[in-house]
Amino acid sequence: MSHLKVIVASAAVAGAGLVAWFTLSPKRRQSLKSRRFAIIDCESKPTWMKDYPKPWQNILGERSDEWKIYKAYNDEFPWTDSELEQFDAFLLPGSHNSTYEDLPWIKNLHKWLNLVQGFQNQQRAAGKHVPKVIGSCFGSQSIAHALGGKTAPNLVGHFKLGAEQLQTTDAFAALCKRLNVETKDMFIDGKSVIGLLESHGDCAHAIPKDATLLASSSTAPHEIFMVGDSILALQGHPDLDFSDLRDRILPNVHGTARFNEEREKEFFASEKQPLSHAPMSKLLKAFFRS
Repeated sequence: MSHLKVIVASAAVAGAGLVAWFTLSPKRRQSLKSRRFAIIDCESKPTWMKDYPKPWQNILGERSDEWKIYKAYNDEFPWTDSELEQFDAFLLPGSHNSTYEDLPWIKNLHKWLNLVQGFQNQQRAAGKHVPKVIGSCFGSQSIAHALGGKTAPNLVGHFKLGAEQLQTTDAFAALCKRLNVETKDMFIDGKSVIGLLESHGDCAHAIPKDATLLASSSTAPHEIFMVGDSILALQGHPDLDFSDLRDRILPNVHGTARFNEEREKEFFASEKQPLSHAPMSKLLKAFFRS
């Protein structure tokens, strides 16, 4: 092929790419731009996680994104405004620890969450980008505990492992609408119930005063909630599949006082329950990148 043909072909490809880019909605173009995100890693035991943090990056990210991981259990946090300004959003995933444990790094995690909430308010007042925060499982419990609520052992008295059905509120539907996330495939009952995998011995017994409840279940009264409009907390695990629970979590809780033979039967029976992981992942991604 001649140099001229190569140039023409390259120009055609570039032109097609440019046309494709401009056919995207402004929000979609913005979502595909390179972003910088931080993961506040709270899990020091790798046996509890598989390919971490790839499952969360697959849910929330795009190829061009940059990620930085802070190991909270090693007391690593972005403390200063100049550090916080580098990131578009923050993720707090799970941990085998309890957020009410008397550990220095967990106390500092609570301080950091209060700092971030103050930074969000500061950015909002200045008309600047407000970085979003998503907390899952331990992250959700930490948000509740740090910002004025309370986390304690599960009210049902045992470790919850397996699929759970969540009853959503009108506020959940409103959030989906605000973020332009289709709810057609979200609700497993066609109305207001979603299905998520769960793995927790603790849950939020009370949420902060300025929080809005988005979903509850029989094992956790505050399954999903928002603090203001920029912090989203969920107890469930759309980042895991049933094999993750069976191969990674079950061996760590099997035979313990809070997970007996009856609980194990319930766990395996729950594998057949429908889940809302795909549409829930779309909602989380839309929020995280907004």
